[in-house]
Amino acid sequence: MNIGIITFHYANNYGAIMQAYGLQSYLEQQGHEVEFINYRPREEKHFLKQGLRCVLSLLQITRGSWKNSRYTEKFHQILHVGKKLYTTFQQLEQSPPPYDLYITGSDQVWTPQFGGNYLEPAYFLRFTGKGARKIAYAASMGQCRLSEKNKSEMKTYLEDFDSISVREDKAKTALESMSLKQHIHRTLDPSLLAGREIFEKAAAPIPEKPDSYICAYLLDKLEGSHQQILQYLQNEEKCPIIRLRNPESCIRLDGGVNRFVSPEEWISYFMHSRMAVCGSFHALAFSLMFHKPFICMHSSEKEIEAGGDCRILSLLKPMGLDYRCFAELDMERLTKCLETPIDWNKVDGHLEKLRQESIDFLTSSHVISQ
Repeated sequence: MNIGIITFHYANNYGAIMQAYGLQSYLEQQGHEVEFINYRPREEKHFLKQGLRCVLSLLQITRGSWKNSRYTEKFHQILHVGKKLYTTFQQLEQSPPPYDLYITGSDQVWTPQFGGNYLEPAYFLRFTGKGARKIAYAASMGQCRLSEKNKSEMKTYLEDFDSISVREDKAKTALESMSLKQHIHRTLDPSLLAGREIFEKAAAPIPEKPDSYICAYLLDKLEGSHQQILQYLQNEEKCPIIRLRNPESCIRLDGGVNRFVSPEEWISYFMHSRMAVCGSFHALAFSLMFHKPFICMHSSEKEIEAGGDCRILSLLKPMGLDYRCFAELDMERLTKCLETPIDWNKVDGHLEKLRQESIDFLTSSHVISQ
């Protein structure tokens, strides 16, 4: 089967790349031809955002990060992307790429944009012809902050989907409240669907010796008690922290080693680390995948209460590992993290159960054969 996927494949972000590569690899493993629809919408409405990116790029250069430009150019080569570039929904609508099946997801493809006022129709596959087969796999709508207008549009957009699955429980609840005709499934992030062996094959060599460093992937700047946690980890483990940075990120880790790496090297850094410090869901996913002791960093308790880290917590709580999440310094729990071995059999069992549920969804959607 020839499958077209639409997601944020062009993002200079390791999580976006890993989820896309995971879905691509898993479907190819089942014998399908897979291609990402090369949709890169213009950002005319993001003048401030574009200006900020320019400033950040200059700061990167002045702080010794010039070499990251070579990764920006090659960052997405791990993915199979369609040759035809689309920059507007109208272009997609006028000349839609032909596939046997269209998939939207994963990532926050259904999150309202431009201040919550706009749902991008391309990510709801509105450009496909009548009768086209289309499904959503692990689609996300972020914090699910939907206006009544959003809800009405979304219900219309989803009416002709063959099957729908989402990434978070909150998204499942939100869609079920719209009384759609389809059953709403919750499926696993594509990186965890693909599994360890697929990513081991993609990993590239790195200069560090195995078990000689702590791997950190953090999306926010850490200050105060978070810095104390990192310093404590370095002192106790007697090894450096290597901070992996996105090509567009200007955030550095004071007191650590800051590196720009390719997606294939990013995998290796998690594979060979002694432990991991996670500031994103995908950092956690790869820590679990490669059996690495970890701690997760939250920006604040308010962020937790608002559901900002709901994916991380919903994954960890059933395994009894949510004590490894920190919004502030807690020496008792931090010591417990270093002294308490993780039951990896329990972790693998839980992930395999979620993985099988996701495979069942794809099977019922006739994406893969039974």
